[in-house]
Amino acid sequence: MEIRIAIVARDIDLFSWQGANVREMLERRRGKAYDPAVVDAAAGLDVQPPEADWEEVLAAEPKPVGCCKPRFCG
Repeated sequence: MEIRIAIVARDIDLFSWQGANVREMLERRRGKAYDPAVVDAAAGLDVQPPEADWEEVLAAEPKPVGCCKPRFCG
């Protein structure tokens, strides 16, 4: 059951980033690609397209830290 939930969650995230109608996609795939019980549970979610663009996400990433053993870093 966990993988069925993970697949629906992944696709909700993917389709919301693309600006697609997530509810329509879930209904179209219900009972085919998706477990109907998982779709029914996800139907109550308030899915909104993400507001941050990719550049904002990259800018929020922490800077890399140096290696603790200098002899291994070059």
